[in-house]
Amino acid sequence: MPNPTDELLEQLSDEELIRRMRGGSPQVFGTLLRRYLPLIRSYAGRYATALESREDLVQEGSIALMDAAASFDPQRGVRFATYASRCIARGVQKAVLRNTTAKRRSMEGFLPLDALEELQEQGESPDDEVISRESIALLQEKIATLLSGFEQEAFRLYLSGCSYQEMANTLHTSTKAVDNALQRIRRKLRNAL
Repeated sequence: MPNPTDELLEQLSDEELIRRMRGGSPQVFGTLLRRYLPLIRSYAGRYATALESREDLVQEGSIALMDAAASFDPQRGVRFATYASRCIARGVQKAVLRNTTAKRRSMEGFLPLDALEELQEQGESPDDEVISRESIALLQEKIATLLSGFEQEAFRLYLSGCSYQEMANTLHTSTKAVDNALQRIRRKLRNAL
């Protein structure tokens, strides 16, 4: 049976819900979140990749909604729905960019085990680096078994930041073949990971 308080909250405008949240009723955010969850899921679905979990992006979008509710200024003459939509989109995009950049850096930053002294000079924990390297090695093994040679090379070029045209030139093929290979890679990795 629905809670009568929830039913009353559902009837309130976004702006009124935010006013109540700021007035000391943080539980009101649940109503706002239920209202915006379809939009958050839509953005998460748009930006989810083989390397980025849809549920992680839903969580990032929910955090962006909470930040939007906290920073919304009704005096600016913008509806909260418009403001929230932009904040959610940016939050999801930033999460994808942040994670993609970190993953690219980790894939490019292989160090031999005998470089542990150099790591200590940089202030990084040798244990953390070894664990990170082992995780990457396992991922590379999985990729090697899933992807064809052409797909592996396309994936390597993609991770290094090459454009489709640069990838096509390097692989001596068309941009359409590169796009098809990247679509297959996404599908294979999404199913395997």
